[in-house]
Amino acid sequence: DEKSGRMVGNGTFLPSFGAGSYQLHFCVDFAGAKIHDTGVWVNNRAGAEPKQMYITRGFNLFYLEGGGFARFSPGPDNTVTARVGLSFKSSEQACGNAEREIPNPLKDFDRLVKTAKDAWREKLSPISVKPGGADKNLLTSFWSGAYRSFISPQNYSGENPHWDTGRPYFDSFYCIWDSFRAQHPLLTILDPTAQTQMVQSLLDMYKHEGWLPDCHMSMCKGWTQGGSNADVVLVDAYAKNLSSAIDWELALEAII
Repeated sequence: DEKSGRMVGNGTFLPSFGAGSYQLHFCVDFAGAKIHDTGVWVNNRAGAEPKQMYITRGFNLFYLEGGGFARFSPGPDNTVTARVGLSFKSSEQACGNAEREIPNPLKDFDRLVKTAKDAWREKLSPISVKPGGADKNLLTSFWSGAYRSFISPQNYSGENPHWDTGRPYFDSFYCIWDSFRAQHPLLTILDPTAQTQMVQSLLDMYKHEGWLPDCHMSMCKGWTQGGSNADVVLVDAYAKNLSSAIDWELALEAII
């Protein structure tokens, strides 16, 4: 947008370890300085007109580089704030995500930092440590590992462009031939609600894609390595009586 400087767009990408492709949409808003001009660029050429473009592979499948730009008049403190929203569905949803989470980009930074810290403290709250003779380095390694055990799979609820069951949706099972050994059994203890939603998401993948995944990322099917390790995740959840909300008959069908 020439007046506000808002940029929207999308790109098509290949998954890092799987088949197919996915689109990721973005929405960028700027604050803190007046817009001088905007435009687009491709390779080493740029201009204030046109305001839109479409880039695909060039001749001989060479990739072209390109994007949009915004230039600003000097502000009071020479600072420009950029708010970025993302979505797997559309640029409009990317803008909505950003507006909902960061309604006031110039004033929300400290609030966002506090919100993130509070969310992680709550997520890690089931864990407590009596260090005994453990030194600081060992405790740091322990908490770093605990923190990373919650990073992926990721909650992409409302962002799946392929189906919508009305339930939370998790993706980025990267990859189950590793995570079935320790991470998922750990999550049944530390975060049974999220683990239940992950199991339901695996079953949704089976229903809509025909197979339980051994790896799945960015809404794309991943490669298989070493068998169907999602079977172990389902059986572990069943043996621990994780949740009655899981369709165990469907789980048995998926395994068989």
